[in-house]
Amino acid sequence: MEILLNNINGISTVKEIQKKMDLSDITINVEDILKIFANQGFLEGGNMIYNSEIDLTSKTMFEVNISYDVKKIQKISKIIGIILLIFLVGAIKVILSQSHLFREENLLDNFYIYQTLPCLLMVILVHEFSHILFATLFNVPVKKVKGALIWGIIPVIFIKYKNLYFISPFKRLLIILGGVIGNFIVSLYCLGIYFYSRHSILLNLFYLNLGYIFTNLYPHKASDGYFALCTLFNKHNIRISVIKSIFTSRRNLKSNILLVIYFGLIIFATVGLGIVLSDFIILIFGQYIKDYSNYVKGIIYLGLVLQLIIRFINLTRLYKKGITNEKL
Repeated sequence: MEILLNNINGISTVKEIQKKMDLSDITINVEDILKIFANQGFLEGGNMIYNSEIDLTSKTMFEVNISYDVKKIQKISKIIGIILLIFLVGAIKVILSQSHLFREENLLDNFYIYQTLPCLLMVILVHEFSHILFATLFNVPVKKVKGALIWGIIPVIFIKYKNLYFISPFKRLLIILGGVIGNFIVSLYCLGIYFYSRHSILLNLFYLNLGYIFTNLYPHKASDGYFALCTLFNKHNIRISVIKSIFTSRRNLKSNILLVIYFGLIIFATVGLGIVLSDFIILIFGQYIKDYSNYVKGIIYLGLVLQLIIRFINLTRLYKKGITNEKL
């Protein structure tokens, strides 16, 4: 049992662990043992930590069990994935040839605020479906789809997987980032088609997809960026690890790399979200704030930086109190 536990490190796959057991002349079914551990909540890399944080700050609106339709979903998802990749080539070609038009024309004449809410719902659906698409490509069963309201007002949809631990970290990373990848691809589609149709809903979808990407990359909250870093560095409590690295003088190379990537990702997401938000607000209220656009951009960036500082202070206070479990 000791050999088994030492090899359950979040890096080795089930097959690799089973091979080590066989070489050690230990007769044991690793998959069955890991299923027992997973069902009891002992394994990291699944949905347990994410769910505990979501449950603390949200109210469940609906929960749908789709595990019985897994095979059908897998077939449909793979077909859709192939189609999307084919059309992606065409979208990129159009963008490269027509991108100079993006800043030359008056976008305000072709933009309507009332489209924002339905477009945002479409963006959320694209994000979550992309997670399902990548999961089915790697034969990871999707257990449930859950909808909730964060703090009672922000709608979110997230996916519960089954046996996510049983695949390699690289595949798990692609599943975690699948939503971001899906939003990026759809944003390219929308921009490419917009250059031909000039339809306002495509412009709306383009900005909202980009904004959703940057929002989901923030590693200081339970986001795709956070869980991607947890998988990449094989750490469960990545935010606490970052705070520990800051307050200790004994940092190794891995800790320094983690700090650079963590804060680099925060800066990248903040700058990107600031650009998207400022452009989006100017599109909506451009005729009223035309002479104050620089002030608007400054206020947006200031707000983003302030919320980062507040989160960092709260995390630091938790660390100093000796709390090492993530209840943020």
